[in-house]
Amino acid sequence: MNPIIIKNNFFKDPDTVVEYSKTLDFKPPLSYQLWPGLRTDNLSDIDKNFFLDVMLKILSTLYSDKEFRFEDSWLHFHKIKKGDKAKISYHKDKGFKLASVIYLTKNGDIDNGTTIFDENGNKQVIVANKYNSMVLYESNKLHGATNMDFDEERLTLIAFFKDIIVAN
Repeated sequence: MNPIIIKNNFFKDPDTVVEYSKTLDFKPPLSYQLWPGLRTDNLSDIDKNFFLDVMLKILSTLYSDKEFRFEDSWLHFHKIKKGDKAKISYHKDKGFKLASVIYLTKNGDIDNGTTIFDENGNKQVIVANKYNSMVLYESNKLHGATNMDFDEERLTLIAFFKDIIVAN
C-alpha cells in the first residue's frame, strides 16, 4: 500500500461542518505535542455519529469495493492562525497507518496545503488548501503544512487511523 488519494467536494454541505466546528472547544498542544495551533478533543468522544460518518467516508475512498473496519483512531478539528509556529515543520505520525486532512477554509491560501515526501526525502506531492477537499496518505511518510506564513486562519479536519482491518 502506498496511497495518496485526493478527493474534491468531500462533504455535501461543508458550510454546516464549519459551523459545527465553531460550537466546539479548541485546546493548545500539551508540552510534548509538536503541532501548532489549537485542536478539539477526539471527536469520537464528542459526537460519535459525526466521527463515524467522516471516518468511514475517508476510508471508503481507499476501500470502496471492500469491507473494512477501524479501531483506535482519532478525528480532530484543527485551526492554525497567523503567528502560530510549529515546533517542527515536517514530521511523521508514528504509530498510525493512515492520516487525512480535509481543508475547511473558504478562499484560504491555496499554497497553505500539505506537502508529502517520498522515502528519499524528496517532495512527492504538494496538496493545495482547497475548500472541502481531502487528502489521505500513509502517516509514516514525512509531511506537514506547506506554508506556515499566512494571513487567514487555516481550519482543517484531521484524521489518524491506527488499526484498519480489511476483508479479503
